[in-house]
Amino acid sequence: MNNEIFLCRLCRLPSLMNISYVDGVTWVGCGHHVPKIMDGVPKEEWCKCEPKIEKEGHQYPPKGSVTGVCIIS
Repeated sequence: MNNEIFLCRLCRLPSLMNISYVDGVTWVGCGHHVPKIMDGVPKEEWCKCEPKIEKEGHQYPPKGSVTGVCIIS
């Protein structure tokens, strides 16, 4: 995983401890650093939920819940 993920306290991957991913990995935070965060995660592991967000011309999963787990069905 990319070390840059831990540089921003506002946008981040959720803690991996005690989390059961329902639909894949997503992000939490302000949304300004989504590419830096999510580009370090293989796309096949990304949350498949809709609607996607667009940042810098690329599509990313929607923001996760408070726990960082995407639970939208």
